[in-house]
Amino acid sequence: MDADCLIKLTKGGAKGDVSLCVEIIIPEVVEVETVDQGKAGGYPDSLEIERNIRTGKISVDRTRETEEVRLIAETLRLRGGEVKVYSMFHGGGFLAIASDDQRFMRKMEEIGVPCITPTALIIYTWRRGAIDGERAFELLQRISAYVSEEEYLLSKLEIEKRGEPL
Repeated sequence: MDADCLIKLTKGGAKGDVSLCVEIIIPEVVEVETVDQGKAGGYPDSLEIERNIRTGKISVDRTRETEEVRLIAETLRLRGGEVKVYSMFHGGGFLAIASDDQRFMRKMEEIGVPCITPTALIIYTWRRGAIDGERAFELLQRISAYVSEEEYLLSKLEIEKRGEPL
C-alpha cells in the first residue's frame, strides 16, 4: 500500500474496517512519509498509523530493490515511495498494489501490475461480508472528500445495486 492510499483510508476512518479483509503492508519509505513527516507536519492521522504499526495492524516491509526493479523504475520514471511499493510487489506474494495516485496506477497497469483504490478496498470489504451496506455507505461518504467524485459515485452505485453489474 502506498502513502496516498493509507492516508486516505485513515482520514476516512476506513482503515480498520478494510484491515479485516486485507493485510496492510507498507514499505519503510511509506512509514517515513506517513508517520515521521506526518508528525512533523502536525497531522493527527500519523499518530494512528504509528500506533497501528506498533501493534502489528500495519506491517512494514524492509525489501531492497533489485537491479531489474531499478531499471523498470527508471524507465517508468517512478519516484520515492512508488519505487519501493513496486519493488515489494515485484518481490512476490501480493495480488495488487493499493494506491489512489492515478499517474502511478496507470504506469503499473501498463506493465500488468493490478492496482486497487481506497474505495475499491471498501467495496471489497463489503463484498466479503466484513461490513454491511450501511457501513460501506458511511465509509464511502467519509472518504469522498479525498477521492474523485467519479470513483465515489461508482462505488456508491455498486452498493446500491448490491453488487449487480453496473
